[in-house]
Order: sequence, then C-alpha cells, then structure tokens
Amino acid sequence: MQRDSVRQNCALCGSHAPSWLPGPISTQNHGFATLRMSICGQTSLERSGAVVLQMMPPDHGITNQAQDQPSITTTDPISMYSDREYVIHDSCLLFLEKTVHSSSFPLRRLYEVLASLPYSEIYQTVDWGRDHGMRDVENECGYDPWLVRLSPDPEHPLRPYSTFDPLRSPQVDELLSNSAMGRSEIVPGESSRLNTEIITIGNGHINSSDRFLRLPTEICCLITQYLPTTDVANIRLVSRAFRSSFDHQSFWASRFHQFHERSWLFEALDKKDRLDWRRLYDLTRYASIDKHLKNRRRIWDLVPMILGTLQLRWHGSLDRTAPMDADHSLSMIARCHKQRPGFDIREVSRIHLLHKVPVPTRLSQIRVSFTQLGDAKYVCGFTFWRVDDPPCHMGYESHDQECVNLECFDGIILTTTKRGVRAVRFLSHSTTPWLGQTGGFTSYSKLSTERGVKLIEGAFDGCKMISLAISEVEADT
Repeated sequence: MQRDSVRQNCALCGSHAPSWLPGPISTQNHGFATLRMSICGQTSLERSGAVVLQMMPPDHGITNQAQDQPSITTTDPISMYSDREYVIHDSCLLFLEKTVHSSSFPLRRLYEVLASLPYSEIYQTVDWGRDHGMRDVENECGYDPWLVRLSPDPEHPLRPYSTFDPLRSPQVDELLSNSAMGRSEIVPGESSRLNTEIITIGNGHINSSDRFLRLPTEICCLITQYLPTTDVANIRLVSRAFRSSFDHQSFWASRFHQFHERSWLFEALDKKDRLDWRRLYDLTRYASIDKHLKNRRRIWDLVPMILGTLQLRWHGSLDRTAPMDADHSLSMIARCHKQRPGFDIREVSRIHLLHKVPVPTRLSQIRVSFTQLGDAKYVCGFTFWRVDDPPCHMGYESHDQECVNLECFDGIILTTTKRGVRAVRFLSHSTTPWLGQTGGFTSYSKLSTERGVKLIEGAFDGCKMISLAISEVEADT
C-alpha cells in the first residue's frame, strides 16, 4: 500500500521525510502490534521501499516481508513494544552505517533506541534532546523546557538547506577536482628539524622546560593528528615543537578522518588522486559549501551521539518484553515518572528491560556508566567491582564512566527526570560524591536501608535507566 508520510519527519535528522523524495513512501501495514521502520530515498543505494520489523515470539526470526523490501534483515527477536512507524532517510542511515565498524548494521538496536525516546505528535519525530542543528523553540503545550524540539518556523534561516539531499551535492566533484594539484609535504622555507633545533629565550639559555622539543618531528606530527584543529593552534603557541604542524599535508588529511571536523566529506578518502589537503580544507569552509553539504554537515554532527547509544553493551538477559513494571516485591522503589491527569506515555521513555543482581558483600569500587542524549547524560548501568571475584554488571555498560571506591553501601540517592536517572550517590558511613549531572534539578529519590542492600534491580529502556529498586539484607534470627 502507499502511505502518505508528508507529515512525518526523519527520526535521525528531524527534517520532513519526503524533503528530497520524488513521491510517497511504500510500506506495509501489519496491524497495531507491528514494528515498522521505513527507509526512504533514492534507489541508487539499492534500498527502496521500507523495512518492516514484525513482533514475533522469541523462537522465531524476523525477516523482510516482501521481495521488494530492502536487503536488511535481523534474526534477533525484537523486545520493544511499539505501534509506531519510524521513517529514516536513506542518506541519514548511510551516514550512521559509515561510523559503525561492524559487518552488519545493528538495526534492532536502532529500533529499540528510537522506541525508547519521547515522540512528539506535533513535530512528528522522536525527541533526542537536541535541536537537530536548528533553533530551540519556546516552551509550549505543557512540555518541559528541557525538551528541545525542531523549530516549525518556515522562515528560520537554517530551514532552507535542511530539505536538500546531503548525499547528492554537485559541488563534491568540483571540490575534489580543484584540490587535486599535489603539494610537497612541507611548505618551502619552513624548517623540519625542530627536534635538533636549539631554542633560546631572552637571556640566551636553552628552554629546557619545553619537553616536546626532545621528541622527533614525526612523533609531534602524529600527536597533532589526534587533536582538534583549535587545540593544535593553541599548542603551537605553547611549544615550538609544533610550529610547523600546519605545514604538513598529513595533518590536514587527518581532518577528513572519522570524527574530525571535515569527516563529513568522506568522498575525499576514496579519491585515488593526490590531493592538496590544506587547500581542500580551506575550500570546505562553511561559508563556501552549497546547501546540500551544509545539510550533510548538520546531520553528520548528530551521528556521534546516536552511535554512542547503539554501542551500549547490555549485560542482562533479553527474554522479557515491554510494557512491564518494576518488581513490587522489592521493598523500596524509585521511579522517574508517575501517572498524573493528562499523562501521555509517549512523552516519556518506556520500560524495556529489567535487570536484577545481588549486591556483592565485599566491594572495592562501583562504576556508573552513562549515555549521552543531547546535552544531557543519563545513568545506563552499574558495575560492582568485588575484592577477589570478577565484577558484577547491571544494565548497560558504556565507555563514559565515573567511579567511587567503597566497601559497602546502605542506600542510594537518585536525581531523576521524566526521561531517566541523571545522577546517583551512594549512602555508606559517609555519603559519596554525586556521579553524573546534578545541576538545576530538585527531584530526588532516596532509597536507604538499616542493614545494607541485598538486591538491586534497574528498569531500562533502549539506552538508559528509568527506575531503580532495592531490597534490604534480612535480619539475623
């Protein structure tokens, strides 16, 4: 069937789904309990139509439902409940795939994350907690100020280029052609022997405090390739060992590698001709690129945060499905949101998985993992490090972690919002520092015991902790 999705926005970039499409999206309707993800765009990506993910029992696989569907499949059971279809531009999905170092794209994880985010019926898109590169809108319709949404104002100065296909810019070939002129590695006239050069200061003594001067030039060049350009500009003012950093083509070439400021022009890395990377860097300044590339840069800046949520590692089982409630048999429960008049569950995150673990009796350290959504960090899991045994994990594990050293704890204090847990501190003989973001929040939940914590259970959506429950150590009889 043909489904008119004019009023739907891309779940990744926030722009209108058919912005650069010739017509409506082809998809299939499998009923209320169907999980649907439509991928729309040009056929040159060999991915026309829609991907349909249908809710199946755990012992069944999930495959595409028609021959004209894209060649994306998943054999893992979907454990997220949703009646919503998420539309994604093929261009936006390609950008995300380019940053995933895996043989297959984690499509199931992407759907679980999307289904975990609040959905705006007004703006027809999920809320990542950021503005998609556009202006924040005024608080309206009862939404909390921290819910940043896409501006609906058609006169906004950033709006025009958000409708241009970021993959098909006629300027790309022109930029690469104008930069394919060749250039020596070092600008003529600049010295490359900084490691053997004697640097003196006003009174004629050797500047022994500049330890970088003892390094070979090649090492200094390699260091700069891992730093942002602004940091390299600053370090050139601090140490003369980096004076010639901007004269090396290898440095400017690194600006086009992953997560540097020109990585969005990935065609440059595929170019077989020798490029003048410094010239290409200058030609791709924001004021010089066309609207297609401006839109690409806007979308590309959103990718790292989305990628971080996809790479979270889950340590519990996946045999329970949402919707679900936390275990009320546990003695003390803290929730991030409660039912209220006019409450709409679509405004907040929904519980997806539960994970209950026993608290080790002899601890050495507790690590708290965080995930980033917009400008906010959320707690996504705990790791309890035991004295003599392997660590015990609860929930997700990420690279962004904070830790506290303690032997035991009697309770937990949480900073909560409707979206999830933002910060925690543990109660022991002395209260530990906050782990996470606490600024500007007044909603706290305190879970405390007299004899120590025996069990701890977290409720999670697709990327973060939603609520927490604990049970007390039983009294001796």
